[in-house]
Amino acid sequence: MAKRRLHLPAVMLLLWLTGGEARSPERPIGGLVSVSGATLRQIVDYRQDFEEAGFPVVDYWDAVRGKSHPHYNKILLQQDNESTHNAHGGSSYLVLRTSGGNTAFQTTRALIKVDPSRSYRLQGWVRTNGLSFNRVFLSLRWLDKLGILLREDKSNTVTRTERWIEMAVNVDHVDPAATYVQLRLNLEGDDLRGEAWFDDFTLASQAKIHAEAIGHPGNIFTTGSEKRFRFSVPAAQAPPTFSFQTKDAAGAELGGVVRDIPTGDERSVVREFDIGKPGYYEILVTAIATIDGKSLSSTKTVPFIVIDPLPPTKEARREFGITFNPFDEETENVPLYAATLGVEKVKVVLWGNGVRPHGGRPELSEIQRLLKEFWSGGFDMTGVIAKPSTFFSGDKAPAAVPGGIISFFSQEQEQWSVPLADLIKRSRDYFSHWQIGTDDDREPMEHIEANRTIPLIEAAIKGVKTFSRVGIPSQAEGAYRHHPSARFIAVNVAGDAAPSVMKSPMVPPEKDVHYVIRPRPLGPGDRYVEMSAQVTDLVKKCVFARAAGIRDLYVPLESDAFCGLLDNDGVPSAAFLALRTMNRLLTGATYQDTHLFSGPTRDFIFRRGNERIIVLWSEEGTVEKELYLGESARIVDATGAVSPMPPDRPLKIGSLPLFIVDVDSQLLETLLSLRFDNDELPLSGKPIQRTLRFTNKFAADMSDVKINLRKVGKDWNVKPLKTGIGSMKTEATFEQKINFRLPYSERGEGEEILVDISFKVDKQYTLKLLRRMTLAPYLDAALTFLEVTPTGGRSLSLVFSNRSDRVVNAKAYVNIPGSRTLEISLAGLLPEKTHSVTMQVPGYPAHRGEKIRVQLFETNGDLFVNREFVIP
Repeated sequence: MAKRRLHLPAVMLLLWLTGGEARSPERPIGGLVSVSGATLRQIVDYRQDFEEAGFPVVDYWDAVRGKSHPHYNKILLQQDNESTHNAHGGSSYLVLRTSGGNTAFQTTRALIKVDPSRSYRLQGWVRTNGLSFNRVFLSLRWLDKLGILLREDKSNTVTRTERWIEMAVNVDHVDPAATYVQLRLNLEGDDLRGEAWFDDFTLASQAKIHAEAIGHPGNIFTTGSEKRFRFSVPAAQAPPTFSFQTKDAAGAELGGVVRDIPTGDERSVVREFDIGKPGYYEILVTAIATIDGKSLSSTKTVPFIVIDPLPPTKEARREFGITFNPFDEETENVPLYAATLGVEKVKVVLWGNGVRPHGGRPELSEIQRLLKEFWSGGFDMTGVIAKPSTFFSGDKAPAAVPGGIISFFSQEQEQWSVPLADLIKRSRDYFSHWQIGTDDDREPMEHIEANRTIPLIEAAIKGVKTFSRVGIPSQAEGAYRHHPSARFIAVNVAGDAAPSVMKSPMVPPEKDVHYVIRPRPLGPGDRYVEMSAQVTDLVKKCVFARAAGIRDLYVPLESDAFCGLLDNDGVPSAAFLALRTMNRLLTGATYQDTHLFSGPTRDFIFRRGNERIIVLWSEEGTVEKELYLGESARIVDATGAVSPMPPDRPLKIGSLPLFIVDVDSQLLETLLSLRFDNDELPLSGKPIQRTLRFTNKFAADMSDVKINLRKVGKDWNVKPLKTGIGSMKTEATFEQKINFRLPYSERGEGEEILVDISFKVDKQYTLKLLRRMTLAPYLDAALTFLEVTPTGGRSLSLVFSNRSDRVVNAKAYVNIPGSRTLEISLAGLLPEKTHSVTMQVPGYPAHRGEKIRVQLFETNGDLFVNREFVIP
């Protein structure tokens, strides 16, 4: 076995800092440094750079093997040579190579001892090669003194990165029963090929900083409350001093760094932060102690949120809800979270097998108290039946039944009917809706026994509570076709799904559908950028869902630093605030399928009584739009911060959605009424006529109406550009015929026409609007590049198509670099038919990157199209 290297410079540095001696590890492990006598320093507990590992294995590391981790996947140590420089540092790195299924590599169980009173951070570098969908992540597995797994903390995940990126696992609360920790490197998924590379790993620990929000559980403050925290380092052997830096959700610093706040003999300090604007914030805390002239430090990030109190409302807040699993999460602050969100709908897991973030399982009395609080608050409640954690022993224990809920209930009915009946009896006062399986359980849709088992479970439930509605989870809307007895379907939407998947479900009217939307996991990049992307994704999914007519939306209330509404300490995230904002603004609102903008600027207008709520974002960077919606109009960002809408400067619209509220609804409806009867123009050289319509939606008469089409497409001939009318009664509509004539050189797919409009009602209005005209080619050309010829040319196939409803006679002019312009006659091309021609690019390699230009004209001067194709 090769010798392992101790990283002596790190050992000597820590010995110098502390005056202590390095404890002898139980076995000689490379990079393990455990130093006594320190208080606030960060200790390097383990380091692995694979530079002097025992080839072809790594000492004190093992491959994970089993049903989900097949033996044929490879774990390799790679070493750079003179022609390769792949390692992150040095010349060696570890490779996990998949041929299907999961792959993992971990330290041996008793390699690294831990101190549960300290906090830990694992960081290292990761790179991928050839992966499509697999997930790469790091994890820390906490073991008790017998080597039994207590909990596993994971990093965020990455699928594809062609450069080395740093990933980390931060654990502030270690299970008190933990004696050892395993480092595990993970590659999970169904890819049949690809690699994950790992290098330069460090596990470090530090004395734990405690932060308490005084009088505000969950670090939830209102705008008018004092934002006071008590900070302390209980393990400090010398009085520490603290420094603070506050940042907002975008990572912008607020007020600079406050340094050197002394704590005195109490080893703690109380600090108030002057922040009154709603939003998500973080305090970056550093504690420094000086012992024998040596400075030792600990750091901690403390998040908190500031909210406006929810105003009274007549709307039942039952369109957005939460799912909650008391077997996985702490229950203490759940009613507070629900009240902060303003939701009145909840799904509660009633059986479960999970482990809470800080260890332990709930008592029955604890769950009963929570249910009573929801019930007394008038919540619409659904009970979720998952695999139980008790009721059986020996070979009938739940762990002995692999799989999901259907696998469990596929046992003989006498094995589960009595415990299930007991569960329903204890819960029937609170629930009339029962979901068989958690939202991510695929078995009710896919298990071979589902058709037989689900009716048995339903009958058992109704045998205790007759008036019950039973539903199942699904990954697709069509679940009702497989299980006709299911009264409702819970559609689970993965966090990495695109927002556009939110479609209106096609189900019979007697069935209900609700969607469970999971926040997008934070990626490995800049954390503030990733938080913004997570909020953006959640808002877009919810907005698309509401626009599709989906009224019932749930979001899991989970403590997960990467994809939860709460972090691991139960503090709400920026995504939590986004859900609160949407529940506040969109509950009771109906989507209105009309738009102010087009193209990459997306706008969704919702109507609630006389209110109008507009959601805006840009799909292509930040854009500026001139938009006036009344003097009272305000902008609400996704975290709930409110600001006036600037009346005298353009509105900046970025990727993060904005909400516009307190809109003058009469003005908005009047602006939306300005439309062409048809916003599509065929690519034609002949005049095309469209009707421009404008309606007075104000409750008063309108006068001195002037409309000016100020900006149209280049070389477009548009008449008239100016029009208007002296007066308009309320609800009266003005119409004007507009003639368009396009130049034969037109190459675009559409143009935004800038319209200046002015009128007088209660005051003088002068506004600017954009109306997009789409250009439709009824003649078209498509090109496909074929093989390279023996003479060095490149063959290509050019296909002409007639998309009109009549026979076309046309000519095509094809300009190929290195050859003369070709003229092709297309006589009698039938509707919806094509004509193909094969030709060559002579001297092909010399013309890569140049363009082939095709012009297609109808001989009578009507239809035309211009196309360009880059030579690959």
